[in-house]
Amino acid sequence: MTLFNKIKNTFRIKYNVYKNNNYVVVIYMLHRCSPMDNEKLSNTESLKVSPEYLKSFLIETQKTHDIISLDDLYSITINKKKANRKLAIFTFDDGYLDNYYNAKPIFEKLNLPYAIFVTNCFPNNKGVLWWFLIEDLLLSNNSIVLSDNKVFDCSTKELKEHVFENLKSTIFSLNQLNLSKEIMLLFKNYKVDIESYNRKYCMNWEQIIELSNSNLCTIGSHTNSHLTLNKLTTEELKREVLKGKKTLENKINQRVKHFAYPFGSPREVGLREKNFLATCGFDTVSMAVGGTINNFKTLNLKDLKREMLFNSEL
Repeated sequence: MTLFNKIKNTFRIKYNVYKNNNYVVVIYMLHRCSPMDNEKLSNTESLKVSPEYLKSFLIETQKTHDIISLDDLYSITINKKKANRKLAIFTFDDGYLDNYYNAKPIFEKLNLPYAIFVTNCFPNNKGVLWWFLIEDLLLSNNSIVLSDNKVFDCSTKELKEHVFENLKSTIFSLNQLNLSKEIMLLFKNYKVDIESYNRKYCMNWEQIIELSNSNLCTIGSHTNSHLTLNKLTTEELKREVLKGKKTLENKINQRVKHFAYPFGSPREVGLREKNFLATCGFDTVSMAVGGTINNFKTLNLKDLKREMLFNSEL
């Protein structure tokens, strides 16, 4: 079984998994919308759905669900409205360029709402998209030698997938506020251009502002710098979240009502982070995991579950 299939089984993302389950809302988490590339690593390819798959998935979902916005969910919950059918919400994390070129036309053609949680440093060309950097290093080398002379054998595709996870864990342990320099030091044996990944993969502010003025797209906050929040001090956490919200509001000239955690699993988000986010003025706060929402009575708008959508056969 490939690592990608293991990931899919872990998250239980086949479309029909929830078909007969007793749930009321599913919030799908996506990242990229781009053609699949078998030459790449599953660690990054798992962040994608193809445009064809997304369109088919939306059409199929409409047969059994009302596809609504996060604002709609907030209104339904606060006003204790009754939903006649199951509800589905589609959200994208980070602010990738293919959201604009590939996903946006699909939602517009089908006249369906969606949300994009934007990390401010990405359109500012200051993001550290280390997952693409690791992939490029692994695909270009048969071994990786870190600055501490630790050597990783990545001579096969399977080994590259495994080393990716090891390097990911190493990066999570680095100083989050100095991440760019720490990564440059970690990979000092290689020519690394971190900023180039922002230009290649991320939307600019003009595109984000355009989307924010659409009646279909909701722009939410994904922090200022996409850091692992539970690695920050309380003051650093406050700055990261509140600066992310304020800067984004100033850019799009609108109140930002919705938030999603970077790396939003229980490994990166604890009670401290949840308690603080509940005070920040967001209508909804979303995790990256959790599955479906089974009951409106127990639905917590400040701790929403999401289900990662992978590219799979309908």
